[in-house]
Amino acid sequence: IPFSKGNDGKNIFGEIIPATPGKDCKLFPGANVIISPDGLKLTSAINGMVVTQDGNRISVTQCHEIKGDIDMSIGNLTMEGSLIIQGWVCAGFVVRASGEIHIAKGVDQAIVEAGAGLFIRGGIAGSGNANITAGGNLTALFIEKATVHAKGDIVVRDVILNSIVSTGGLIDATGGKGRIIGGLVTAFRGIKANETGSQAG
Repeated sequence: IPFSKGNDGKNIFGEIIPATPGKDCKLFPGANVIISPDGLKLTSAINGMVVTQDGNRISVTQCHEIKGDIDMSIGNLTMEGSLIIQGWVCAGFVVRASGEIHIAKGVDQAIVEAGAGLFIRGGIAGSGNANITAGGNLTALFIEKATVHAKGDIVVRDVILNSIVSTGGLIDATGGKGRIIGGLVTAFRGIKANETGSQAG
């Protein structure tokens, strides 16, 4: 919807309060998205999943589903599009997708790279050998002994424990126990937690 000038108002004395004009909003098409000649409409070129990348770029990606774990029966996986994993990403495996990645259980000592959001219903149990990145927001139940980076916000419902966690957005650990203990946690827009540190340091 194009911006408008806005309507002037009045204060309690009947004096005119000039309206602040609206600001133009530019649309940024990504993969498989077509922008109209007037720049006001984005249309998908394929059937797929809508994802936001790099904060404001809209893409549509194909979606692939893995019914179980990422293990020896599947192997390492690199793909264009979005990925749904119904099980675990097991230790020693690599998963990369240009779109969103949804993981129903959790991540062990593995490498996971999502071009857009990364959504983990369980947690990340890294044992010092997990490296996780997301091009958008990241959610997980917990992060333990892992290296994690997201361009968007990171939301953790339980604990961030002895991990290196960084984000270009906000870290919010207030949904459950909300503990941040040990490690190094940095965020561009701020950090929210119910409890930080421990008796040990």
